[in-house]
Amino acid sequence: MKIVLILICAVAALSCEGPMGPAGPPGDPTGSLGDPSIMPKVIHSYPAANTTGPYPELYRYDCGFEWCYYYSQFQVRFNKFMDLTSVRRSVRLYSPDGNINADTNFIISVGGDVFILNPVDSNGYRSNFRFQVGAPYSIAVDSTARDINGNALAPPFTATFVPEPYFRVMEVQPQDGDVNVSAYTYPQLRFNSKVSAAILTHLTVEPVTTGNWWLGYDSTSVGFQPTTLLPTATEFTLTLDGSAEDARGNRIPAPFTSRFTTRPFSVMYVSPWDGATGISLNASVMLHFSVPIDTSTFRSAFSLSPATSGIIYGLNPGSTSINFAPQDGLLASTTFTIRIDTTLRDLAGSRLAEGFESSFTTAPFSILSTFPQDGSVGVSPYNLFYVYTDAPLNEAAVAGSLQISPSIPVTVIMCDGCSYFYFYVPAGFAANTTYSVTIGTGLSTKRGQTLPAPYTYSFTTGAN
Repeated sequence: MKIVLILICAVAALSCEGPMGPAGPPGDPTGSLGDPSIMPKVIHSYPAANTTGPYPELYRYDCGFEWCYYYSQFQVRFNKFMDLTSVRRSVRLYSPDGNINADTNFIISVGGDVFILNPVDSNGYRSNFRFQVGAPYSIAVDSTARDINGNALAPPFTATFVPEPYFRVMEVQPQDGDVNVSAYTYPQLRFNSKVSAAILTHLTVEPVTTGNWWLGYDSTSVGFQPTTLLPTATEFTLTLDGSAEDARGNRIPAPFTSRFTTRPFSVMYVSPWDGATGISLNASVMLHFSVPIDTSTFRSAFSLSPATSGIIYGLNPGSTSINFAPQDGLLASTTFTIRIDTTLRDLAGSRLAEGFESSFTTAPFSILSTFPQDGSVGVSPYNLFYVYTDAPLNEAAVAGSLQISPSIPVTVIMCDGCSYFYFYVPAGFAANTTYSVTIGTGLSTKRGQTLPAPYTYSFTTGAN
């Protein structure tokens, strides 16, 4: 929510010169922000002067599927509503080696008295910016900054602080203490300073897992790529020993340790979901597992009740998804239960952590739709007329269930097990005539269930 607010503020700030207006009325506690008799001064900064970090608000980013938006929270607050253009020109960020600047395109005004600025390096890049370890930095606002009344800032403002007093791990993924972590995870560490490949020799994973450590593209992160999937239901410990250094030779003050636990072998997803109702009689049962399964153990571990014959898809080696397709559809208005017992194994030989059970309820056998729709007019007498149902149909029962008034011989076409059929009159229906079509309760599914009640619709033909 905060990033949305900041982006909205950024758009507003880039399109106007800041809040304008007369001073507030006497007695108004906010009236001094616009009072021309009060001279502007800085009353707060973040980071505050003469303080030492780390400051978490200076490293903020939000990532989507293919992008990351980096934004900081350097802040300067005035006792007055300020002119945005003058503030942009007057604010500076300083570092000992000159590798930091304020991105003037993203100096954002919040409320007119608070200003947020983002750091960029000497090349104007924000995404890989890192503060130099142990170095002092400063925010400065010179006297060209003016309030909305035209008063200049006096005296100029400077706040010096140390954002990164020591080399450290800024972030670890998975986070320390995470559980139910995917076995497909690649552990990663992000640092507050650039590192070299030498740091890879100071990293370990316990229990010992075959794989390779790699250095991130911008030299501020490292990652571990296992040769195979991580074992399930296992606690792992990532350690960076106490002799590790960044690329400038700054040593980490103490060993870094982080732990996470992988998810047990389990069912991750089932369709239809547990408790689902109104499920089509054409539905398949789909299961997705946390790791590849030993498919030779699936048939004996899986059951669907009431008992239903069907075909199992996805039994290829290393599969994580299985699809059970009922051969003649599902029974209507019935609660089904999917069960998988603990004899199911993954490729590593681990049994399912616990038996799995999920239930769903099917819809009544029914007509879903027709083409043309009920009440259609101007229909071509030579149309094909479709009837769609929610179940595989008994081919032998279709023609006898169809009645048309006024009576006319029709040809019915369908395939055994299809959930629709169509009919037509080779010589054409009579022109400019309303026909009523009734599908009686003789219509049945492949499982032998009949339509609960007759279904009637009508259409009117047009001219030949």
